[in-house]
Amino acid sequence: MSELADDGALKAPAPRGACGFESHPGHDSAGRSHEGGERVAGSYVERNAASRRRLRALAEGADERYLQSPLGDGWTVAVALAHLAFWDGWVLARWDQYGRDGTVEELPDCVVDLANAAGLPQWLALAPRRCAELAVDAAEAVDDLIKRLPPAAVEEVIATGRPAMADRSVHRSSHLDDIERAIASH
Repeated sequence: MSELADDGALKAPAPRGACGFESHPGHDSAGRSHEGGERVAGSYVERNAASRRRLRALAEGADERYLQSPLGDGWTVAVALAHLAFWDGWVLARWDQYGRDGTVEELPDCVVDLANAAGLPQWLALAPRRCAELAVDAAEAVDDLIKRLPPAAVEEVIATGRPAMADRSVHRSSHLDDIERAIASH
């Protein structure tokens, strides 16, 4: 519903997300991940390894009850793990594209929100333990690829404003923070 601005003109309501719906936990309305948790000094390879170890410990240590803990907006711990698996796989596919043709296509913020909205029903349908396994497997695969990339390729992609294509901890940390808070509250 539209509102009146201070000058009496109609103004559109503020969107809840880049596509007009509420963004998921750990992300802003444009679908960009917030940096969360304690940052590890060093290279993106070291930060990826640290976030992957943190992910593995959490995924392997969480029982079914914890994996089903709510995070808000219909998300559970398991859903957040499936989401991490999806986006690590997405980054793996983007690096594959870069290797084939030397480009990384622009990804509008709206596409991120739409992919998360479309993925949610499938992520909810997965067995919670499987979500944890997928997250660890995807993190291992993308981190392994990233550490083998030529530094010039990484620098080129980072220069285009896509640091999370190399530093996966940027995306993982906020979700891992949310998961740890949810598990601690149960």
